[in-house]
Order: sequence, then C-alpha cells, then structure tokens
Amino acid sequence: MTGKELENGGAAPVEKAVKLPAGLHPDQPLPEHVAFIMDGNRRWARQRGLPPEMGYVTAVRTLSAIIELCVEWKIKAATCYTFSTENWGRPGEEIDFLMKLIEKTLAEKVETYMRQVIPKPNCAFPCCFLFCTPIHMLCTSKFCLQLHIWKGVRTSVIGDTTQLPQSLQDAIKSTEEITKNNTNFHMVLAISYSGQEEITDACRSLCEKVKAGLIEPKDVTKSLIEQQLQTNIMKFPNPDLLVRTGGDIRISNFLLWQTAYSELYFEEKLWPDLTEEDFTKALISFQQRKRRFGK
Repeated sequence: MTGKELENGGAAPVEKAVKLPAGLHPDQPLPEHVAFIMDGNRRWARQRGLPPEMGYVTAVRTLSAIIELCVEWKIKAATCYTFSTENWGRPGEEIDFLMKLIEKTLAEKVETYMRQVIPKPNCAFPCCFLFCTPIHMLCTSKFCLQLHIWKGVRTSVIGDTTQLPQSLQDAIKSTEEITKNNTNFHMVLAISYSGQEEITDACRSLCEKVKAGLIEPKDVTKSLIEQQLQTNIMKFPNPDLLVRTGGDIRISNFLLWQTAYSELYFEEKLWPDLTEEDFTKALISFQQRKRRFGK
C-alpha cells in the first residue's frame, strides 16, 4: 500500500483527469476494489410476470454497465457474487440456463478482446489491439468507447470450478488466459463460491504444509493465510466497499475474510434495476465515511 493510499484509509485518490458525476469529489478517495452481491434477479422477474431466466439476462446487462462505470472512474477491481455453493439447491433448469448464460457472456467478452476497430476520423479512442485474427469493423462512438473499456479488463473466476459444466470450465480457462495481461481493471466472478469453504481450504492447505515439514505451526500468520485464499490473484484482494442490492442486510457467506474492514452499503433496489445514479450514491456514501481500521 502506498503512502497516498494510507493517507486515504486504504483507497487511492481519484485521478484529476477523471470526469466524475455530481456528488463525487475528485479530492476524496474512491474504492480500489468494490464487491457486489447482485441480489434480486429472480424477484425482479417475478414482479414482472417473467421467468427467472429473464432476471439473469437483465442482470448481465446491469453488470456490464456497472463495470464500464468502474473502469471509467478508475476503480481498479470488482468481485461479483455470481453463484454461491448454496445456489446449487435451486431448480436444475434454472441452474442450467445460468451456466449457459455465463458461458455465453464470457465468450462474447473474449470476442470483444479479439476485435480490431477501424476508428472513424477524430475518434477519441483509436484502439489498437494485440491479438491475431482480428475482426475488422467500423466503430460508432459508443461502441468504440465500450470496446476500448473492455479491452483493458482482466477477468478471473474464484470458487469451486470443478463443480461447473466442462464447457464452462473451458470458457473460464480461455477467458483468464486471453485477458491475463490486461491491467486497467480486474473483474472477478465468484462462481460456486463459499467464503467458509475458501477459509477452510486455506487452513487445510497450511495443515498439509505443516505435516510435510515445510512450515512450523508458529509460522502461520495472517499474511500466510491470505496467500492461500483464492483472492491472492488480485492486486487489491480486500474490498474497500461491499454493495448489496435487494434489501437484505447480510453478506451471505461472501468474502468473509476479505471484508473484515470493508465499508458496507445496502441498496433496496433489485440488481437489474441498479442505475448509474444508484451506484454513485453508494460511492458518495463511501467518500463520506472515515475509515479508521480500529485505530
């Protein structure tokens, strides 16, 4: 953590060039890492007389829009509670649809990473791309902006991926490999994830190291435990801010270790209804808080 981050309670100051919406102050820190519990997708669909699958489809659109805002406002990472281990108890056809939707969404993002745009004259985003076999296409300003944003996004998955369909496992591996060198933003999807299981697995791993004589029990520290957690892939593994939609006030087995000092924000709106204004309110609330970390 840098000196500037320490001065701002663990978050970095907003870059001066970033254009923020009204209410957010460039001289006040924004979170480096935001965690999202994207609750209320099925309720959103039921309220409209739609099948639950339509709630998930709309939820993906909302997530894409929120991630684009995070990138635009120079937030560095987001971890999104996509599917918990408890969610395996839901109806099989609903689970099958969601797994296929996640796979389809990852495939579409990979296609985006591999596209090459031919900018229009005076386009503000003269994108140049790194991958072979590009698909050439003329940009529109909005499309080119979105493409420019997603080109810098690294995507990773945490959770027990061995429980996922093989085709989804393959899509995850492909996406992680293709985006591993992107540095603008890190999007982490928690799929088949349990915070309790993550901590249990970390403890089990350390027990095995002790048994093998690689470390002594006295060597086990907070830092060593954190190295065993799945979020060790992140530059900023601990969320500064956790946002939960849907009205419930709990964290539901999500990032139990990592959220020890996260600021919590609970939004009544269901996830598919979340807007830029709603997300801005959460960030304004974050900027207004004094983060003391027990000191």
